[in-house]
Amino acid sequence: MNQKNLLFILIIDLILIIGAIYLIGNRYSNFKQNIKKEKSAQVTTTTSVESQISTATVTPEVPVTVEEKIPEQTTSSQQIRNILFQYRRSTAKNVAIIGDFNDWVPQPLEKHKNVWKIIIQLAPGEYLYNFLVDGKVILDPNNHKEPVMNKERGFKSSILIVKSVNE
Repeated sequence: MNQKNLLFILIIDLILIIGAIYLIGNRYSNFKQNIKKEKSAQVTTTTSVESQISTATVTPEVPVTVEEKIPEQTTSSQQIRNILFQYRRSTAKNVAIIGDFNDWVPQPLEKHKNVWKIIIQLAPGEYLYNFLVDGKVILDPNNHKEPVMNKERGFKSSILIVKSVNE
């Protein structure tokens, strides 16, 4: 083969490589846009629920949504509320929740497809909590409130504010 043919083949290979990189980049950006659309749809739904119930947000890979269900019991001066904790991660093998409300004793979440869930009854107040994912203490990735340093435990924790029905 002469040099002209080799140069021609090299140019063609270079054009093919650049085209492949462009296609991969284009598909990746479309994939990221679709993920953002899905997350914004979840955030919109969660935000509308939050505006009605005024609780902490927890939605995606992650991972998690803290939502409130209807109040169940009314005691003398407190209203017990059902709080739904969710954590999304397809690769997690074990997920539990720890916090002020359970004396930092891990309560396992149940897996439904790729979403781990638990409903905990809580009285109005402020609570510190974390997820325990495969043995690691994790902040709630979707709680937008500033984490608080848990001096007793030595790590930062997410904060959940449960308001009474009247608030």
